[in-house]
Amino acid sequence: MILILSPRGGLLARFKNALEEHRLDVAVSASAELWLESRDAALPHLLLLDVCGTTDAGRSMIQNLGLSKKSNSLWFIAITSADSAEQRIVSYRNGAIDCISEDLGVEEFVAKMERVLEACPRSKNAPQYEMTDRELILQSINSRIKQKIKVEALAQSLNMSRSSLQRTCLRHFKIGPKELIARLKMKQAKRLFDLGASNVGSVALELGFENVNNFIYTFKRLTNQTPKEYVGGVSFKPFSL
Repeated sequence: MILILSPRGGLLARFKNALEEHRLDVAVSASAELWLESRDAALPHLLLLDVCGTTDAGRSMIQNLGLSKKSNSLWFIAITSADSAEQRIVSYRNGAIDCISEDLGVEEFVAKMERVLEACPRSKNAPQYEMTDRELILQSINSRIKQKIKVEALAQSLNMSRSSLQRTCLRHFKIGPKELIARLKMKQAKRLFDLGASNVGSVALELGFENVNNFIYTFKRLTNQTPKEYVGGVSFKPFSL
């Protein structure tokens, strides 16, 4: 999948439509923060960063995604101004594998994306990529989502100290590991309720809560409603093909 990050709706629509017309999987977002809030762990195969309106050629967006120019986990291409050599130079220094002009023709754009996808680290034919710290933390929590997760044990599973895990979570998620665990558990609880679960105690137990009242308190704190209120408001819609 190709992810395009740009605050410019026109550019997003033009590139997105071009890729979709050639049956390439694509997602778009106005910013790295919005993308991270809407997703769990998996990063795309290829990232396109619109750096035209930035002063740092996309460095802050790269950092928000937990990447570095030495990382082999995700390739990114910078979308730069047509006449800005300086933007391209800084983008390469930030780790971009290539730069494309904002006014690049559709056919050339699609051909380039197809070629890059064949070789990028996350393609199905490529060697196993190195996961980012963000992905590793989310993967570790989600793999234990049905257990009672202690921060110390989580840190050990990631070969981190507790303080290092705290700093990493604050950098990537703006919250500490304990709060991240709670949010992911409540996200899973909502999924279970959406799928038809209605027994609050059973869902609490399913997610590693020994005390159902703690589950209800956490759910209400993070969703502004009790589990029963949430279940009562869930609307079931038939699947459409």
